[in-house]
Amino acid sequence: MLIFNVNNQCKSKEYNKNVSKLFTLAAKEIFKELDIKKELFFDVNFFDIDQMHELNLKYRKIDKPTDVITFAFWDVKDSIKTPLLGEIFLCVDIIKQKAIEQENDLITQIVFTFIHGVLHLLGYDHMIQKDEEIMFELQDKILMKVMKYEN
Repeated sequence: MLIFNVNNQCKSKEYNKNVSKLFTLAAKEIFKELDIKKELFFDVNFFDIDQMHELNLKYRKIDKPTDVITFAFWDVKDSIKTPLLGEIFLCVDIIKQKAIEQENDLITQIVFTFIHGVLHLLGYDHMIQKDEEIMFELQDKILMKVMKYEN
């Protein structure tokens, strides 16, 4: 099971019981889809746009905010060194912008971004076309399963 802690360090109150429930469903779907048998832990942090900009600049040398940044504590491809996967940082301000651009509702976009972050922690990436296709197909499949519970 994926066990996570959420820290809302921003002014936004978008993280609520409904989102919490959907995050839990998403974590369960990821585990089922990837056939993971171990307990794994990670943190999710909600940041304001200024906090995310600073984080992105400091650690990725990119001078703008982004919707999600992940820090994996180990490389999944090597082997599991600790049950602590890492941290996910989400920026609701940027997620809101992406929801508008992609014509999604905000809750769907938040859950999508959460799934995207968890998959990064589990070793998925989208740096090359083949990996992108695998990761995006998986995250879309999981999102569809999770959001059917919401409706």
